[in-house]
Amino acid sequence: MKHFDFSRKRLLTGFILGLVLIAVKTGYDHAYPNRKLLVGKQVMSCLPWDFFYWDSDRPVGEIKRYDLLIFPARKMQPVIKDGEKIVKMAAGLPGDKVSIRDGIVSINGLVIGDMAYGAKSFRKPMNYWDKEYVLQPNEIFVFGTEYNSYDSRYWGAYPMDLVDGHVSVLF
Repeated sequence: MKHFDFSRKRLLTGFILGLVLIAVKTGYDHAYPNRKLLVGKQVMSCLPWDFFYWDSDRPVGEIKRYDLLIFPARKMQPVIKDGEKIVKMAAGLPGDKVSIRDGIVSINGLVIGDMAYGAKSFRKPMNYWDKEYVLQPNEIFVFGTEYNSYDSRYWGAYPMDLVDGHVSVLF
């Protein structure tokens, strides 16, 4: 008895979906140049979603905890090229206490992640990034929910005034 190869079905579905999205995005970008359909281009994403919507005309406005934000990479090389747009979640807001101790990351005492992947990838001890600080009035702590995210755990607080906007998850 022959069994259907689900990995091929998934690959084919993804390919067809990709072609449809490219066709829609191409027409959409011409009709609405400031509204973007974004596709996560990393091989290993730092968030569990791959498709986002961003209206670049919409003012950034208030940033709340867990908002998904788009912003340009800044001083994140060699991992992320300066200026490249990235999407992360706002995990820490001005006034929050960030603590990284023995590789455990917490905000206001709530554990949000660890440094295990980074320690292994960068060949550093777990406590290499240990520090404590309070986010200043114009700073946020951005975070990717996936274990392999390169985020504020490694490069610190990000200036709020450089955030380009909020994004919404499509799927």
